[in-house]
Amino acid sequence: MRATLLLLGGLTLVLTCIAASIRIDYSDSYEIYNNVLALMAGDITAYHINRFFLGVVMMTPFVWLQERFAWEGFALLASRTVVPVYYAATLWLFHRFCRMSLDRRSALYATILLGINPVLLRMSVTVKEDLPGLCLAMAAFYLYARSLRSRRTSDLWWAGLLIAAASAMRYNQMPVFPPVIAVCELADAAAQRRIDLRRWGWVALCCGVLPLVLFVGGSTVVHYFMGLDSMGRAFVVFVQGFKDYLGRSSGPPEPALESVELLVATMTPPLLVCALIGMHESWVQRRTPAVLAGAWAVIATVVHVYLISHKEARYHMLALPALYYFVPAGLAWVRQEAVSRLGSAGRKAATVIVACLLWLPIGEAARALIVYTDPIYTRDLHGDLGRLVKELAATGGKVYWAGPHYSVYPKDFRWHPKDDYGYIYHVFPHVVEYYARLVPRMLVYDNADALKDGDVLIVCRASESHTTETAPSTIRPLTVGRVRVKDFLPEIVRVEKGAHVFESVGDGLGEGEALVYRTDGTLECLPAELKDGSTIVRAPFYGEQGPDVERIEYLEYERPFRLDPRRR
Repeated sequence: MRATLLLLGGLTLVLTCIAASIRIDYSDSYEIYNNVLALMAGDITAYHINRFFLGVVMMTPFVWLQERFAWEGFALLASRTVVPVYYAATLWLFHRFCRMSLDRRSALYATILLGINPVLLRMSVTVKEDLPGLCLAMAAFYLYARSLRSRRTSDLWWAGLLIAAASAMRYNQMPVFPPVIAVCELADAAAQRRIDLRRWGWVALCCGVLPLVLFVGGSTVVHYFMGLDSMGRAFVVFVQGFKDYLGRSSGPPEPALESVELLVATMTPPLLVCALIGMHESWVQRRTPAVLAGAWAVIATVVHVYLISHKEARYHMLALPALYYFVPAGLAWVRQEAVSRLGSAGRKAATVIVACLLWLPIGEAARALIVYTDPIYTRDLHGDLGRLVKELAATGGKVYWAGPHYSVYPKDFRWHPKDDYGYIYHVFPHVVEYYARLVPRMLVYDNADALKDGDVLIVCRASESHTTETAPSTIRPLTVGRVRVKDFLPEIVRVEKGAHVFESVGDGLGEGEALVYRTDGTLECLPAELKDGSTIVRAPFYGEQGPDVERIEYLEYERPFRLDPRRR
């Protein structure tokens, strides 16, 4: 137990230091924050149903403190440094779960290997619902497993409460609990050689009805306190929003094979093979305590391979404790086979084989931590952007965003090509809203004429919002500046490849620059690359149409700013 506590303490301290030092978050983190603001303001229109309401509630105290004392950035920083506590609690609960049926050494090995999982480490330093959800699910399964041994109804009540909390934290965990518990109850009845109808009734009530009532009721209460005029109306809004969320989550599906590939990468092939061997050995030897872990591992994996349309490695986190439960048995089998087949040299060979099997997981864990030494994590890119926009908009101009999400990432960001957003962080209007307290409007071709003199324009010049597979080795910088609207008369008009080109001198366009009127009705300022100093923005802007135009408006930066994560 002492070794386990030292391990948990050391890893938690390292992760807490990392969480406190980094200055970048996933876009989901800002959505959670904005949901808290919507909850505090009673604004249903600003609430995003795809952000799970229990995570919103848990961040509320930090947001209240930030708003009350004007502590810029406090809410995300405080929330991020709390996440390692969930990491430690998850491992402690997992160790207690293992000790119900495993010896002390096997439980310690399983806990260590789960603790150094690269995806678990990654999610332990960011503000998302995944790790708190896993912690609540681990607590629910632990208490349910304890109820199988103690037969106490109180354990079932607590398990039901935690199932509701885990489902409210991560919706994708909801369909896992009922089938796992059903399998375990059937296996328990077979082991007892009798059906305990009284227990089955309590299980159905505590682990079925209660979680459903609490999940729906808790969500309804949250919506009610957002300012809706009746509880009935709040229930209708929740149900409709949840249906919309399920509709977005269920189609169109990505290939199931991608999810399998991500599970293999998450566990690493050696440990996944050991887990499967251990599961097989437990089945052959009819180890009843392993039924819960086996059903848990299989059902959680099937749900996230086949029922969840979008595939990310972090979605497999719910299955990880159950899979790691079987790893010590798999390692023991490898050791026994080596000894039985190699005779006197078998013990040394077994040690070498086990060390080789553990080398890759240890290396992946080290890499997961080393990534956070990249300067992108310690540069306050989001804060720099928000403060600059706030300064530029102080004169009263509106803020606009042109282009897709701006993708930033460390140098070593390709953990797995199919893990779309492993180390990809997207900057979008929510970042500006968090730091500048201003909501940028989207600038597209049909409203570009809305820009006025003195407005602030943020331009992402990427062609798309990048994922791990599409991210290039270098990215164009995000550009921010106050716009100045200028009028000028074109001095030269010519036609090139179906587009009308206007040129001017003096107060108009600079030497060698041109403004192109394209056949699709948009204006595009050249040159393509932004220059230092006053520069023209290359984006679709409004202008009078036709080759006989007498006056053209174009936009020019007074003070451009390059937000470039590659700058050291």
